[in-house]
Amino acid sequence: MENNSFSKTTVRDVPQFPYPSGARNYQTEAYTNWIKNNYQGIFAMATGTGKTITSLNCILEEYRHNGFYRVLILVPTRALVHQWTEEARKFNYRNIYSTQDKNWMSILGRHFLNEQLGIPNNLIFISTYRSFSGEKFQKLLHKKGWDKFTLIADEVHNMGSSSLQNKMPVQITKRIGLSATPERIYDESGSETIYTYFNASPPQYTYCYSMYRAIHSEPSSLVPYYYYPYFSHLDEEELKEYRKITEKLIVHYNSRTKEFNEQGKKLLIKRKALINKAGNKLNTLEKILEDVAKKEKSLNYTFVYLPEGKELDFLKSDAPAYDDEEKKIIRKYGEKIRSYGYSTHEFLCNTPHKEKIVEQFSQGKINILLAMKILDEGVDIPVTRNAIFCASTGNPRQYIQRRGRVLRKSPGKTHANIYDIIIAPQKNFMDYLPVEIKEMEIKIFQNELKRVANFLYAAENRHQVLNGELGKLADLYRIDFVEMIKENLTIDKNQINS
Repeated sequence: MENNSFSKTTVRDVPQFPYPSGARNYQTEAYTNWIKNNYQGIFAMATGTGKTITSLNCILEEYRHNGFYRVLILVPTRALVHQWTEEARKFNYRNIYSTQDKNWMSILGRHFLNEQLGIPNNLIFISTYRSFSGEKFQKLLHKKGWDKFTLIADEVHNMGSSSLQNKMPVQITKRIGLSATPERIYDESGSETIYTYFNASPPQYTYCYSMYRAIHSEPSSLVPYYYYPYFSHLDEEELKEYRKITEKLIVHYNSRTKEFNEQGKKLLIKRKALINKAGNKLNTLEKILEDVAKKEKSLNYTFVYLPEGKELDFLKSDAPAYDDEEKKIIRKYGEKIRSYGYSTHEFLCNTPHKEKIVEQFSQGKINILLAMKILDEGVDIPVTRNAIFCASTGNPRQYIQRRGRVLRKSPGKTHANIYDIIIAPQKNFMDYLPVEIKEMEIKIFQNELKRVANFLYAAENRHQVLNGELGKLADLYRIDFVEMIKENLTIDKNQINS
């Protein structure tokens, strides 16, 4: 970290944009929109399009106008603290500190003391949401001087959690929220809190840079991609457990509103976990590995997203852990892939020497990285060309973030491939269901296809996939999948026209 002295910025220390070409047009546009919105807003930008640089450029432009910078940056994980620190250094910002520094409270205390004494000083301070919500940091928010700060909230959806809603720093009036997916899933109240605080609402927000636009604009910011769905099924024992849960579900399902009560939602989560960890996915993965090897002639630069347990709560932990069942899954998938002669490495939150692993992966010395929980937010490995989704996540935030990881541009990379394992309804199971339960099952599968539609709408091979097995399955259960595709295109178009 930097030394602990706060001093005026010298000529040698003047902040500057890290690349000679300067900010891109869309990054300048984001800054302009932010000013027009009274220095508040949400930048809804596709993963891989440079949200971090865009927001730090806003700070740079403000420094050029005002002659100082004071910034509070909130992030979900410790890994992101490190990443933001490195990005800020590229801009030549000084006095960069974080809650990872042992004496961080003294650092902030000294800043506010200097502020009271009229000693000008620049500061960039980075905190995880967990540390920010803690008692120590909350006490510091009573200090005078926060009104001169700009807040940058990375993965801004975290700000809407019930435990953070009453802790938002209202004294900071300049605010930037960042996310590819700002809205909170199943939490309308939390989403509205975010929209109000940042003075921005969907679908336009303050600035949008959609994935479709990032792929097709000139110059493009992301590479085009091809999407390949693969269907898998539950085995006999899993199907038996699935039936038990399904029979319980019907009691908690309102056929008129087509909604589940709270108990029903808990059962759905339990059943989703069963689907997510389906054993047959390993067999489907074998088929994908064979197909990828034929098509790409190499399995270099491949991510495999493994099935996982509970979704992370970043207010409880900013360094994710793995339970015994998840460790077993990691081991099983690794053994299966290596049995085909491919070199792999686990890429987990607690994996040591990550920089060396990334270097070996980029050089092709490691073919495949097995990822669980870590590649959702803040990990950049642009050389990646293939992503295999073994996790049946229904959370848009996860699959949108994960897709973005493989679309980043890299020298010699012309496109990316996404392989997605989908647990499809089993006809021999569906045919014998009572009408009401069958209707419920189709509704659940329709929700599963929302993820598929979001993947497919911007894919280069959209029409081929629609005319294949996926289209036939949607027709079988009378799901208007084409309309689901159109909905995604409409949302994207609205964002482009913002």
